[in-house]
Amino acid sequence: MASRPVPPPPAAPPPPSIDYDPPPGDDDLYSQIDDLEAGVDRWHEITVQGVTVRARKPGPAALKALTAATNSKATAQFRNDMTTVFVQDHLHPEDWERVLVVMLDPASSFDVRSLGEVMRRIATLGTARPTGPSSVSRWRR
Repeated sequence: MASRPVPPPPAAPPPPSIDYDPPPGDDDLYSQIDDLEAGVDRWHEITVQGVTVRARKPGPAALKALTAATNSKATAQFRNDMTTVFVQDHLHPEDWERVLVVMLDPASSFDVRSLGEVMRRIATLGTARPTGPSSVSRWRR
């Protein structure tokens, strides 16, 4: 009895379409390599409104404070508290004190929005982010 040829397996479905071009991963990869070479507590300089501070990259555990600080359903006081926790945990202790002094100085333009910018810069340290929203994100708004 002759054996029948085995039919080829069905073709795999095409990958899902992506409605945006993600940033290249080169920046993320090089940043991770630099961190491995320099050590975990590597400080990065960030300048906002003329104030330069040293910050370290957030780890996965920082996600809770970051998401709470940006949660639009939380009270303003809670968001402010979580912003403070996140920023304070990632700034060099000397720089956190300096930020507070600068914020209290009436002659300084460094304000709460500036502190939010520091938070954003810390959250995106060593990444190719922030990127613009995808077309899908704009559609969902």
